[in-house]
Amino acid sequence: MLAEIIQAMLWSISPFGEAKVGIPYAILNGVNPIVAFIFCFIANVLVFPVMYFFLHFINKHFLKWRFYKSNAIKV
Repeated sequence: MLAEIIQAMLWSISPFGEAKVGIPYAILNGVNPIVAFIFCFIANVLVFPVMYFFLHFINKHFLKWRFYKSNAIKV
């Protein structure tokens, strides 16, 4: 059951599946629907803070490059 929950969470994190695939995948593999919803929802919501931190970190280091800085400011 733990393997199915982890796979469902990975589907919920991926841009191809999100929670639309993660929750049904977990339910079809025998996970309780409430447990599937809770874990997939949490995985889906945690994508934003992780991506925000990653993009902020990368942007801070890439702004030292002239090419990146000029194009990032235009965008």
